[in-house]
Amino acid sequence: MREIKFRYVWGSGKPVLITTEIFSIEQIEDGEMEDFIYAEQSELGESLKLIERNLYTGLNDKNGKEIYEGDIVKINYTPDIENAEEDFDIIDVEWLEDDITCGWSIDPVTSWHAKVIGNIHENPELLEK
Repeated sequence: MREIKFRYVWGSGKPVLITTEIFSIEQIEDGEMEDFIYAEQSELGESLKLIERNLYTGLNDKNGKEIYEGDIVKINYTPDIENAEEDFDIIDVEWLEDDITCGWSIDPVTSWHAKVIGNIHENPELLEK
């Protein structure tokens, strides 16, 4: 059975402190997310503001790390060739939907050559390169 999980991204304070945590549907239903939020707010002394909720794609990168919506991945198109570092793309993982296609911006085959290098909330500068 496919595991449905979300990465929640919260912000607090000035400058904004980013807090992320991953929860499965079962954990959310069991109240573990509410317990986490309460504990974090108590520790920080201020409330958390939900910034975004990212869905797990069901894919893992070449190192086995789970890939979530909003992750930034580096895709090496020629992994077995010398100097392959020149043949790569950096993309943010997102759901694409138009009149012709719908799906993730990364597919299962491409994910075998991808490495999660950050996410759009904590490392937006990675997309500027």
